[in-house]
Amino acid sequence: MFALSHQPFRRLLPWTLAALLIVACTWATFVPAPGTPSQTPTAEASEGGVALTIYNQGTALVRDRRQFAFQKGMNDLDFSDVAALIDPTSVLFKSLSDPGGTAVLEQNYEFDLVGSAALLEKYLDETVSVVTEDGKVHTGTLLSGRGDVILRLPDGGVSVIQAATIRELSFPELPEGLITRPTLAWKVLAEKPGRQDVEVTYLTGGMSWAADYVLLLDKDDGAIDLDGWISLSNTSGATFKDALLKLIAGDLQRLPQPGLAA
Repeated sequence: MFALSHQPFRRLLPWTLAALLIVACTWATFVPAPGTPSQTPTAEASEGGVALTIYNQGTALVRDRRQFAFQKGMNDLDFSDVAALIDPTSVLFKSLSDPGGTAVLEQNYEFDLVGSAALLEKYLDETVSVVTEDGKVHTGTLLSGRGDVILRLPDGGVSVIQAATIRELSFPELPEGLITRPTLAWKVLAEKPGRQDVEVTYLTGGMSWAADYVLLLDKDDGAIDLDGWISLSNTSGATFKDALLKLIAGDLQRLPQPGLAA
């Protein structure tokens, strides 16, 4: 959580206070850092401008602009550093440089992050090594990794290793399909090669804000000082550096899913 401070308003008459507190929208602006062009069409995009519209009910609209180097024909694009609490159904990809000549053929949200449970699931029926607290190494074919680890030993026997006694698990390599950060991936068809600016928008949870005000009345009761603070909470799983920030007070209206009313 971090806070943004507004400059205090000085020498305000008391009757002006009511008008000041009727605030529907608060702005705080940061200048986006210039991005560095990406060098390959299949690599992750370079950094670009980010704009956030945050509602005080825990939802934010993210507009993320980056630059890709496209080759003519099919391109595989990876868009990392997205929020872990993203709503994948709200994702929209748009080319700003050549919207008519760029078409999205496939879009995926990859969220299967690396972890011990995910690795064990991927390595079922494969050979793994387990080191227990007593230093003994157990090597065999993984039959189960839910709770206790069950191995089929080379001699045909079965060994059950209690999870509480495991000190280390060793795998030959990182299996396909596991990633270190949530990533949006597209297959994009481009009519011509070259760098393009693209914009990705999506909704995410885990972001909210609240306003607090401090009033100081002078000794003659003739004027006041007003300090305003905005406190932001970001638990979305992503860091938005140098973002253009817009804060909205009010309810975010979203259409219900078909069939829910019935």
